[in-house]
Amino acid sequence: MTSGRPEVHLLSDGNFSLDPGAYFGIVPRPLWEKHFSLDTRGRVLLSLNVLLVRGERYSALVDSGIGHIANEKLSNIFEVNENRGFVKDLEKYVEPDAIDYILQSHLHFDHSGNSFVKNQDGEFLFKNARIVVQKKEMNAFRKPDEFTKGNYMSENSKVPASRMLYIEGSKKINSDLRVVLTGGHSRGHQVIIIGSPGNEFIYFGDLIPSAFHVKLPYVTAIDIEPLETIRMKKLLIRKAIRDHAICIFNHDSEMPAAFVSGELENPKLEAVSLQ
Repeated sequence: MTSGRPEVHLLSDGNFSLDPGAYFGIVPRPLWEKHFSLDTRGRVLLSLNVLLVRGERYSALVDSGIGHIANEKLSNIFEVNENRGFVKDLEKYVEPDAIDYILQSHLHFDHSGNSFVKNQDGEFLFKNARIVVQKKEMNAFRKPDEFTKGNYMSENSKVPASRMLYIEGSKKINSDLRVVLTGGHSRGHQVIIIGSPGNEFIYFGDLIPSAFHVKLPYVTAIDIEPLETIRMKKLLIRKAIRDHAICIFNHDSEMPAAFVSGELENPKLEAVSLQ
């Protein structure tokens, strides 16, 4: 524990590539191309940032990365470059069996892969962890519609009930961890808040996937309710500015953590290093 905050470490599960039309939505190319370069296939590279949180009596992951995608076609489509050293990086701080919670912002495949992966012995990688997820997100995961089915790995939908901790709405998980139901990006998307006012981290999930997306109208084309995304961004960015919270952007390789200041319509960012 440091300065009233739980111990927080930023880990990487590698990266993958996505079409800029999906990532930037209606944002015109001249605005985003100043900040992002494309690969030879015209894709933008997205990081897979995962948080490890260690409190006095618990350890938790916030999202779990993409894991290993056995479907070779899908892996090639998204040019997945998994970090095979992810578990070793985690073990510098805690053993996988000691993870008590995995707080899922949502269950899209690039956020929940390691939550459901099994090792060679047929055991889950984080076998003692409860997966904290909105109940409506689990329903969307199990029964995706025509618009969302490409975002979920259907083969992971049969999960033992004992592993799940279903949440309905915004809830406090323990003295350090709470979730805020936002919707917007997916039906049960939630933002995870770590610590207490004045000493907080806000993990935005895909509500704000990168520092670039902090501006209110910058919403991905994947969001099922973009106006709800914008409404919740207003509330949470105001909170981040007011409480001087450290903001975590899960797909940003250049600025994965930052303070936000200034005005809501024209926010300023100051990078933060998380060792």
